[in-house]
Amino acid sequence: MTILEQSLCLLNGISPECEVRLRHYGILTCKQLVNDIDSLFSPAHSKKICTSYAQYEVASEVQLVDWMVTNLPSGHRVRAIKQFFKDVLFYDVETNGLTKTANITCISTIKNGEVKIFVRNRNLHDFLKEWQQAKIIVGFNNKSFDSHMICKEFGLSSVPPQVDLMHEADHYVLRKKKKKIEHLIGYK
Repeated sequence: MTILEQSLCLLNGISPECEVRLRHYGILTCKQLVNDIDSLFSPAHSKKICTSYAQYEVASEVQLVDWMVTNLPSGHRVRAIKQFFKDVLFYDVETNGLTKTANITCISTIKNGEVKIFVRNRNLHDFLKEWQQAKIIVGFNNKSFDSHMICKEFGLSSVPPQVDLMHEADHYVLRKKKKKIEHLIGYK
């Protein structure tokens, strides 16, 4: 049984709080929830959940990672990272400023324990292969900054499904800069 099969909050109409309550009733998987739906929710709510479950089944079958990442609520998207870990690209972008005219100077990545560094005027374009192969990209403030810089730098119009650790941390009231969050959670 995978972590996403157990992620009831993937389904429209199930909040993370509702997921916890359902677990207390012994409902542990999305399939189990749909099988017992009539005894748990109103007909209208049940229909919404069942429709979402049908979408989930298709997304699971074809490994539509974007659907899964998007449908997990903030603070719970890290579950998708575990599911697709071997195809997850963790990355960080360094620039020569924060303005719209700034350029990428360096991109650091880690995938499957392998660290790579891509540097302007040396091998920056080699990063595109890593980007293309990633099922999920993970960074800190990547939705607001890093992915936009990459799209600008390489003339891209689409981004792989992404998890922004800043938003995940924000869900747990860790609304601070990356270094402060690292200190709070004991990371060195």
